[in-house]
Amino acid sequence: MKTDIAAFHETTNTAMNESPLGMSPRPRSCTWLEQSPVSLLTLDKHPAGRLSDFCALPFSGRREDLWRLFDFMKFPTEIQWWAITGPSGPDRSRLAYELMDRMSPESYGFFLNCDADISSLDDFHPSQDLLVVIDPVTGHEAAAAGFIATLMDKFEESIYFLRILLLEQCSPLPGDSWYDRLEQSFDAEHRSLFRSTEYDPSLCTLRGHNFLRLDQPDRIPESSTGGQPEMNRGGTVGQPGTDGGGTDGQPGTEDGGTDGQPGTEDGGTDGRDLNDAVTHLSLLADITSPEMVPELLPPTWQVDLVNAELDFWKSFPTESEQAHLLKLRGLYYCSRKLVCWYPDASSWEALELLCDFPESDGIISYKIAFLLDHAAYFTDSLHDGKRSAQLVRQVRPLLDRLPQGDTQVKLRLRWYREHSMNLILQERWSAALKLKDEIFPLVDWEDEVQVEYYAYWAFSCTMGAAYAQEAEKTLDFGALLIELTEDYAHAMRTIAFSDRTHYYYLHTRCIVLKFVSISASITGQNSFGVSRVEDLIEEISSNMMNGDLAGLLVGAWALKTEFDEMLSKKEMNSYLEETDEYLEQYPDHPFLAQYAIGLWVAAYEAFFQKNAPAEKVTRAYAMLQRFPHHREIIDNFFRLLGHSNERDNWDYYVSDEKLRQLLALYKRDYLLTPAAVSVAATDEPFVRMEKKVYPNDPCPCGSGKKYKKCCGRK
Repeated sequence: MKTDIAAFHETTNTAMNESPLGMSPRPRSCTWLEQSPVSLLTLDKHPAGRLSDFCALPFSGRREDLWRLFDFMKFPTEIQWWAITGPSGPDRSRLAYELMDRMSPESYGFFLNCDADISSLDDFHPSQDLLVVIDPVTGHEAAAAGFIATLMDKFEESIYFLRILLLEQCSPLPGDSWYDRLEQSFDAEHRSLFRSTEYDPSLCTLRGHNFLRLDQPDRIPESSTGGQPEMNRGGTVGQPGTDGGGTDGQPGTEDGGTDGQPGTEDGGTDGRDLNDAVTHLSLLADITSPEMVPELLPPTWQVDLVNAELDFWKSFPTESEQAHLLKLRGLYYCSRKLVCWYPDASSWEALELLCDFPESDGIISYKIAFLLDHAAYFTDSLHDGKRSAQLVRQVRPLLDRLPQGDTQVKLRLRWYREHSMNLILQERWSAALKLKDEIFPLVDWEDEVQVEYYAYWAFSCTMGAAYAQEAEKTLDFGALLIELTEDYAHAMRTIAFSDRTHYYYLHTRCIVLKFVSISASITGQNSFGVSRVEDLIEEISSNMMNGDLAGLLVGAWALKTEFDEMLSKKEMNSYLEETDEYLEQYPDHPFLAQYAIGLWVAAYEAFFQKNAPAEKVTRAYAMLQRFPHHREIIDNFFRLLGHSNERDNWDYYVSDEKLRQLLALYKRDYLLTPAAVSVAATDEPFVRMEKKVYPNDPCPCGSGKKYKKCCGRK
């Protein structure tokens, strides 16, 4: 007989050492309302009314979610924040109230009134552990960022814990989301701290948010492991993610405990063993994520620690379904880091243990997701099609064992993406394109997440073809997503078109238009390509700007700079100035960095036709150091270096050992010869051999018309 998650926690918590954040329930009261340190922390303007009224709302069906919040409170770091999302009416606020009502007497909490004066915190000094709830964030992003930054500063210097809980209806998606606005309201230092203190209950190594999502009001779990996990939304640009457990693009849990947290069965693994396992997973969470520096070696102690964790998971007993899942997650986490850091014997051993792990009905979807994650890393970062193909082949029969439903469709769409990328690495273009006939019938076009997975597949294939310089194939794959968007725009059929799908579409158009502009220029129809680029610039500019869209806008400016012979000096300088502003505003977006360097290359090669100044090269080199695992940034940097006054210092720029490792990894020959546009080896400014024709000059053909009204139009 299985117990529910709340009963399990009550059992295992008694076996734990008493923690400074013990969550012992206490009688219902609102005494914590009077413990607010300053008057600004009031409930008068809370949208749901005064929280004392919540006493009239019975708390039911959220035991699993409440215990997940208890785990958040007990996480062993001083400062942490998390978010509760989902269209669940008053449930978010009610759940936060229940958490406060059950907090230990040594802690206090309150809902933040963002309309208050932040100077009220000047004399505040932490004397207890604190929980702050912000409900909602939308409309108060700047004020919320100010309060959060101030509280973080005060608690960094104290011995107490700070927990911040954000309540919002929508999960953050690329575009003008509440998360984007909140993040950009911080200064650079606090933005970095805010990102590093996000709580991740799944210990995921991929990009994305794993917030607590309340999909169904009053959900009471029937069992601690029942059914297949449910995949929800979340994540950031790159690939569709989850929001409620699981890693980016991987399943979370619906009925069974928290993702990666134990449930139990009668006669199963001892509660102490499970609790010990959770502690080990928490330890791994504090180790540098391989996604941050995938090719650069971490400190030796981190590698030794992960190897020690691997030994722990190899011997961990699996007498229950929950212990089985914990061991699978532990092996995945170790193998993911070791393969990324040191692809040697120990890392392959960890991956083999993951591949050979027995698949029970309760965890098969997790194993599929973990193997596909590895396959994506081999394909996208290491370009190792052989190992990726092996994992893809292993996953195929496992998909057939999954019951029909939403989870199977989403995992199958992920599988098609990895399979397609393997075919593209093998240059089997026709086979990859034909997969559209298998993928298209799978998608429920009224399901936002499934549409995102389809869009991500088409976008990834377009990127792969573009990187291989296959113009025809780039247009073919790009057309799949462009046609989908046109069907949505003209209401040809019902399509759940999300912000993330829109981003994939805009990025795909930017890629496709580069090849269209090249073709139009070659055939003497330059104005056709330029007009399409101008349409893209207008469409991107009409959106509320964020870092991802800013990157696409700068990329479109680079295309216009390269192909528009009518571009004025005023426009060019405007592009450069606005790009500098975006780089200051969004310093952590690699696509923006990539396209910014591309714009500088186009500006000095095609427009100014002179060597780029040293300051641009220095700034581009700093971006290369910041985002070392982006091949396009490396390529654009060396193009800029080859067309700059810093070209004679080539040896200096390639002397960095970490950069040399990357060049070897990506098979780049920049160590030997400049692979950029050939220019004379001199520090003298570029000298034009013929007079430049400006738009208002007489046309050289002798027609008597202005150049812009004659040959300039061609």
